[in-house]
Amino acid sequence: RLTELRLDRVSAKSMGGTNQLIVGMLTERLATLSVADVTGLDRGFIRNLHKRCGPALRRLNLSHSGVHHQNLPWLELQRSCPNVEELELNGFGGASGWSTVPNAQGTTYAGDAPGWPNLRVLHVGAATRTHSTGHSLTPSYVDAFVLDALTRNANVEDLDVTGCAISAAHLWGIPSMWLGKLRSLRAAKTGFASDEGVEFLAARDRPWASSLAQSLETLELGTSHMNANDVSDRGLDVLSHNLANLRMLGIAGADISDAALERLVDTRCGSLEVVDVCGCRGLSRSVRQAAHGGKPLQIRAAIRKERGDAVSEDDVDEDGEEYNLIPRRRAAAKAVGIFEEILDSDDDANENWKDGEEEDGEENDDDEEEYGGEEEDGDDV
Repeated sequence: RLTELRLDRVSAKSMGGTNQLIVGMLTERLATLSVADVTGLDRGFIRNLHKRCGPALRRLNLSHSGVHHQNLPWLELQRSCPNVEELELNGFGGASGWSTVPNAQGTTYAGDAPGWPNLRVLHVGAATRTHSTGHSLTPSYVDAFVLDALTRNANVEDLDVTGCAISAAHLWGIPSMWLGKLRSLRAAKTGFASDEGVEFLAARDRPWASSLAQSLETLELGTSHMNANDVSDRGLDVLSHNLANLRMLGIAGADISDAALERLVDTRCGSLEVVDVCGCRGLSRSVRQAAHGGKPLQIRAAIRKERGDAVSEDDVDEDGEEYNLIPRRRAAAKAVGIFEEILDSDDDANENWKDGEEEDGEENDDDEEEYGGEEEDGDDV
């Protein structure tokens, strides 16, 4: 009778008992199976998953589980669990990643893949590791062929392919119908995060072009530790004239200018609520400081102030309208402002100290002259 099983952050010296417990609780009636952050997940559990679960399974979450390279039997899962709606595999396999079995690139299974027609959420992003020198992505074996196999006959609404091995050249070979209802795309460090990738999303000759332009609301091509270096003014201008309902745009670290960013805000100020352009070195300093809040109108106001233009009332948000989508950015902006004030105060203190040191030096010279004169007088006496 069990229909939902959730395990999160299970850690033990020996995972044998835990794996046996999980396998023993799998039934054909299970609708939700979430085994997240369970590093000791056994390979045998994944290999036999399709034998235990059935058509009732709707959600499968294996995010950040397993410490060794995992093999996902995608074809058997599509056959035994055809009604899956949410598949979350971010960080699956840990530092070694995961791959598909059989090989998704093989043509033998191309005509025999039923797909998941009801699939709405697909997260297959690579894991992020934090170390003393910064952040790095674990290897990803999710390429255009794997994405093709997992999204076949589906209309995905939420897609996360962060760090996957998808190049801009391979995007055009992915079946086109699965992008028709896409609402959220997170694709930092992939071919999407480039001028060519943006042009692919905005290509008007694609069958899904008109529907994607209305459906896509969140587009993340760069983050604080995964910069969108390959997105320039060219890609930003494409976004300015497409994707009419875009609400959140993340292009941190992009190679863009103040002018291109202002054009984007001018054309998308009606829908765009948050834009992350932190780390974009092509922007002026005042604009980068204003960008920590993520508010498009404040960023545009900073651009116009930097240029010396007057700022209209439309460029200033009302006090009652606060966007709380990225509070950490706002806190970081305050911290940066305080830090700069400290630096300025230190500079002033250093200058005052130098001036005081020079004045003390002059006084000491005068004292020495007077003292030397008294000695001379004493010698004469």
